[in-house]
Amino acid sequence: MLTVIGLTYGFMLGGSVVIEYVFDWPGLGGYVVGAISRNDYPAVMGVTMFLSIIYLTVNLIVDLLYHAVDPRLRHS
Repeated sequence: MLTVIGLTYGFMLGGSVVIEYVFDWPGLGGYVVGAISRNDYPAVMGVTMFLSIIYLTVNLIVDLLYHAVDPRLRHS
């Protein structure tokens, strides 16, 4: 269950860019689409790094929660 939650969060990060662009909502997705159309490479790299750090942090939290939830993984 934890793995599915972590992976779903990653899909939602990627989907938020599309949703913000389609519905013209202000946010990070609209910013990165505008930066791509203006060839603003530092902005695109910054948003990509920001989203990847958030995704890696969520995966780290999920991995650490495995030890709290599953008693088979506890040290004896």
